[in-house]
Amino acid sequence: MTDYDRREFVGALGIGALGALGAEKYLSGNGRAGAADANGTADPDNASIGNETDGDGTQDLPEGTSEWTEADVPVEASLNDVVTAKDGLYAVGESGVVLHRESDGTWSTVVENGPYAAQNELAGAAVTDNGGHVWFAGGSGALGVYKIPTGQVTDYSFPKEHTSSWSDVAVVGLAGSEWVFLVNSSGELFRGRMDAGSMTWADEVVEPGSGTTIPAICTDSNGFGYVADSSGAVYESVDGGKSWKKIGIKGNDGALYDIAALGTHTIDVAGDDGHLFNFNGFRWDRRDIGQKTLYAVSRSRRDGVVAGEGGHVWEFTEDGWTEADSPTGAQLNGTTLGSSTHPAVVVGGSSTVLERQR
Repeated sequence: MTDYDRREFVGALGIGALGALGAEKYLSGNGRAGAADANGTADPDNASIGNETDGDGTQDLPEGTSEWTEADVPVEASLNDVVTAKDGLYAVGESGVVLHRESDGTWSTVVENGPYAAQNELAGAAVTDNGGHVWFAGGSGALGVYKIPTGQVTDYSFPKEHTSSWSDVAVVGLAGSEWVFLVNSSGELFRGRMDAGSMTWADEVVEPGSGTTIPAICTDSNGFGYVADSSGAVYESVDGGKSWKKIGIKGNDGALYDIAALGTHTIDVAGDDGHLFNFNGFRWDRRDIGQKTLYAVSRSRRDGVVAGEGGHVWEFTEDGWTEADSPTGAQLNGTTLGSSTHPAVVVGGSSTVLERQR
């Protein structure tokens, strides 16, 4: 999940007075939707794949790619995801490990074997809007939160007694009152809210799509939610994850692995065979940036990183998506753009952590 303003999505979940704002934008045509039909109504089913594009016209982009270097980490484990919190970066992975990168560049282990010490692999991580809680989810129902700055780990595994292997997690709201969203390999979505340290989970389990694996979930700056699935489809929610509508990708039958949404007119989705898809609000464009599978994508308006099979890394520059020199051949699974005090990072197999030097 990206770190952009998600107040409308929070409102749709029943927090505050902004609940109808995201839906109002969507229905009035001011929000992001699919291609318009003859009546001017957005029709996502008509949002098909177009020609390759070189980005969204953003100014002040980097002139070229950066140097990427390998960092030393204190574990030997495959790493699957990485996020930016208020006190640094956090990476999660094999055997339930959670790593923390401090401001001096040192990586340390803050969780050794998962939320309930069962060493289940962690597949995804997410951060509250204020960066105070780091959530992580993975195999056999594993779900936990690392609380900053106390360093306390709380186990919330097996929500509603479900033991699904979670493929990703998204979080909306401030630490202590956040909503948590989990997706799994059965195409299901679970919603729960923290209140006074306890989690309450919605009784209804939602299927955004056709029941195929959902590897990724995110929200955009307008408060809309998105999931991408292994059958090549992308779905959108404007009501806090209660209901979902397919918005693409027409003509695509390849698996999708990650999704990043900036706002009303920029969604990037990473997929098979080097396919990077971009949705501008009315149509999908496919850019072939290589022949290797793309497993991770992060975007801001002036930056972007894509990573995947064989250690390949691409950056969003003034020339569009450009491949950077990578010091590894390991599969790369997750990426974050960092912050003003922390570098962009890509993580992957064989304890691989790549840090961008600028």
